[in-house]
Amino acid sequence: MRTLFRAFTAVTAVLALSMAGATTAASQVDSWTKVDPTSKEVRKVADFSASEIPDLRNRPYFYKVISILKAGTQVDAGLNYRIRFILAPTTCFKGEEGSRQCPVDAKQPAQKCTTITWVREWVRDTPEYMRLTSYSCKSTSIKALDVRR
Repeated sequence: MRTLFRAFTAVTAVLALSMAGATTAASQVDSWTKVDPTSKEVRKVADFSASEIPDLRNRPYFYKVISILKAGTQVDAGLNYRIRFILAPTTCFKGEEGSRQCPVDAKQPAQKCTTITWVREWVRDTPEYMRLTSYSCKSTSIKALDVRR
């Protein structure tokens, strides 16, 4: 009887520990991890996200990311990137040669945006590689940001 009780106790302990581990693993998948906002990958995703924001797509001037404030990733059948950045209009029309080097138009309001973009590395050379899944932007003054780019 004592042996049966010990076996039952051991099995119960193992099950409790394994369920705790499963809960921890599941919560890690759902949680966001901070990443370096100055990394090349974050910059690439931020530039893509900015180009896909529907509210800005129909505007004639090129908008560029002038500052990345915060970035994080989340595992989800690939990686979700949540990036907070400042986006500003330039003096160049979209599609102009060298539009990425155009100066910011300080007379126009900038946008402080937070985007979530889904990235799947294994389909890098296809249109499904990156997808903007959510965004929010609010107008902000470039002068308040003291941006000279």
